[in-house]
Amino acid sequence: MKNIEDLRHNIVFSLKLCWKNSRYRFCIILGLKIVMGFITTLMLVIWKNFIDSATKALGGNSDYIRICICFILLYCIVILARDTANRIVDYYSKWEADYLNKYITELCLKKVEGMTARELDEAETFNLINKANEQSADRIFSILNYTFLFLQNLVTLFSTASILFGLSFIPIALSILSTIPSFFVSVKIIERYYDIYNKRFEKYRFISHLKHLILNSEYAKEIKLYGNGRYFRKYIYKTYDDFIEEDSKLRRENAQIITLAQTIDFVFLYASKIYIIFLALKRKLTIGSLTMYVSGIEQFVGVLTTLLEIVKELYNNNLYMNSLYELEEMTVSETEQQDKEELKYIDNIKFEHVSFKYGSESEEVLTDITFEFRQGKKYCIVGENGSGKSTLLKLLTCLYEPVSGRISINGKDASAYTKESIYRCLNVMFQNFIRYPFTIAENIAMGQVDDMGNAEKVKEVSEIAASKDFIEKLENQYDTLLQKEWTGGTDLSGGQWQKIAIARTLFNDNVQAYFFDEPTSAIDIKSERKIFHWLLEENQKMVVYIVHKLEITSLADEILVMQNGKLVEYGSYNELIKKQGLFYDLYLLENS
Repeated sequence: MKNIEDLRHNIVFSLKLCWKNSRYRFCIILGLKIVMGFITTLMLVIWKNFIDSATKALGGNSDYIRICICFILLYCIVILARDTANRIVDYYSKWEADYLNKYITELCLKKVEGMTARELDEAETFNLINKANEQSADRIFSILNYTFLFLQNLVTLFSTASILFGLSFIPIALSILSTIPSFFVSVKIIERYYDIYNKRFEKYRFISHLKHLILNSEYAKEIKLYGNGRYFRKYIYKTYDDFIEEDSKLRRENAQIITLAQTIDFVFLYASKIYIIFLALKRKLTIGSLTMYVSGIEQFVGVLTTLLEIVKELYNNNLYMNSLYELEEMTVSETEQQDKEELKYIDNIKFEHVSFKYGSESEEVLTDITFEFRQGKKYCIVGENGSGKSTLLKLLTCLYEPVSGRISINGKDASAYTKESIYRCLNVMFQNFIRYPFTIAENIAMGQVDDMGNAEKVKEVSEIAASKDFIEKLENQYDTLLQKEWTGGTDLSGGQWQKIAIARTLFNDNVQAYFFDEPTSAIDIKSERKIFHWLLEENQKMVVYIVHKLEITSLADEILVMQNGKLVEYGSYNELIKKQGLFYDLYLLENS
């Protein structure tokens, strides 16, 4: 019953969406579909009259020749009208499909934009988003299309039935019985395939990702040199082979069941035809009437079969539409911001006994962190790989919320402010920053898209990020399209990309804090010193940065030393050297 209720809801939703997009298109499609339903039965009646007139004309009655010609012309006009209506419906349906695709894309993007980083870490969330994005636009259009087609065939069914009732109800009853077995078998098969689709979806997504790695120019070089392509192909081929083997077994089983159901359908159909012929002979009907009733029962069964096929397809599309409605009804955390304050300025960010873990992992990534970051100060975070440095930076940006403890901004709990207002007050450069397939200028201006056309600011931050010299040596300079997989695109070195990302982080000069995770790991020493000189000495705003080169830490006001998710020590460079703790040990290792 739940699936039936879902189907009703989906049909109503799809019709409302079509109506909302354009009432004009909706009325045209609906009106023409109803007209086309009557046309099919009208053709049956016209052809019956033509055959009766032709029979009399061939019998020597010349008065019927003109009538025959009129019926043929009328038949041709009706066919022409049907085909024209079909083309008009097709034209407006494709137009509607474009609007539906836009709607689904907009819904998915808005939902993703409003999700928290924790929600985006869940594999189930990505499965749901991808299902909705890949399937739902086509499925909504199919539901619309099949709903209109259902109405068209329903009109044809009742108009044809009204003709057959003039002969007898029994052929109609036999025809209805002839379609039932195949229908129920088909519904069961659809449910089996849907269960398989859900079971396989993440595997399909995974092999799609592997194909993306092989085909992406950025990764293709490493894959080629390591010879990983063979391993990927082997995995992809094996997955497909497993699917094909499972599908072959399922198709064999389905074919046997469908053959049995169709045999039953065949028996009932021809029983109804034999009965019509028997009645026609008994009642001495005309050739035209006999043809009309035999064709009528074929049309009735055909239309009834089509209607049940439409119901089956509606049911099928409804199953796949569940992902869209799950996504649409999902309450995303960052959209529930109506009663929260707007953060205007960051004076300090304070951690009080903060602990954190990702998803349902049992092990904490951060444990009992207490520290205060103040405006205008420069902070450096150091520690071994996996010590929690990057996670600490992510919590500083309020992408995540702690599992215990408190993060406050300007003395108020960070959760009291809207996420958007917090993000407007800071900029961050992660290790895995995005390499956008746009021009250099656009890549830099992504730091503040509202100021995208500010060429002077682009050049200004490029100078600070030590990228101006290499950019201006390029043929198209700031208009150079990046990434070679696009026509006219250019590749940059890892260090050059880092300089672009640093410039992007600095582009928005309205923020009060800059956060960097290993910003200069691939940059030459000369450029690195220039960048950090500006960030740590000329810049007056809060800076928090993660590095592994301890020589860069001496410019920081305070250094935070992380180990196994804990803040084990902090202080100035000189204080930590004198303390001879973990920082001192790392310093000795670096200088040994």
